[in-house]
Amino acid sequence: MSSVAHPGAAGIAGGVLGAALGAAVCFLAVNAPYLAERKRVNATANPRQPGTYVAVGINAVAGLVAPTLAAGLGGLAGAAFGAVATPLVVARVTAAGRLAARRSAQRAQLQAEWRVVGEVFDGQPMQIEGVDPWRAEWAPRGAEPVDLPHPTSLDETASFQRYVLSHAGRSVCVAAARLSDHSWGFYTERGDAS
Repeated sequence: MSSVAHPGAAGIAGGVLGAALGAAVCFLAVNAPYLAERKRVNATANPRQPGTYVAVGINAVAGLVAPTLAAGLGGLAGAAFGAVATPLVVARVTAAGRLAARRSAQRAQLQAEWRVVGEVFDGQPMQIEGVDPWRAEWAPRGAEPVDLPHPTSLDETASFQRYVLSHAGRSVCVAAARLSDHSWGFYTERGDAS
C-alpha cells in the first residue's frame, strides 16, 4: 500500500496553487499598465467626454480577465491532469517495483540453486570443477531444461539443458546452453555431490 493518502491530491493541490499563482501574476502584469493608463487618462480626460475613461477601463478589464481566466483554466486543467496522471504514475512505479522484487527473488532462488560458471567460446580453455568440458563426455541428465539468466546479461534468460560431464575419472553436473553460434553458458548446481 502506498504511503500517499490520495495519489491525486498532490496533482490537485499543484494545479490549484498554479491557478492562484497564475492569476496573481496576470493581475499584477495587467494592472500595472492599467493603473498607469488610468492616471494618464484622468490627467488629460475632458470632463465633457466621459467615454474616453470608460473605453480605457473596459480594455484594461478585458486585458485583465482573459489572461486570469486562461491561467485559472490552465491551473485547473493541470489539477485534473494531476488527479488522473498521478495515480497512473504511482501504479506504474508500483508495478515496476513489484516486477523488480519478483526478479530479485527469482535471482536469489537461482543463486541458491545454481552457481554461474560463465560464458565461454567454443574450444576456449577452461575447467569446471576440474573437468575440461571440451574433452569430456556429455551425458544428458534426465531432468527438464531450466531457464536461467544469461551468464553475462542478467536481464536475458536462456534455456539450459542439464548434463553430466565426465573426463579422466571426474564428473560434474552442469547446466549448459549454446548462447550464440560460437559461445556457451555454463552453470553448476550447488550442493551437487557428483
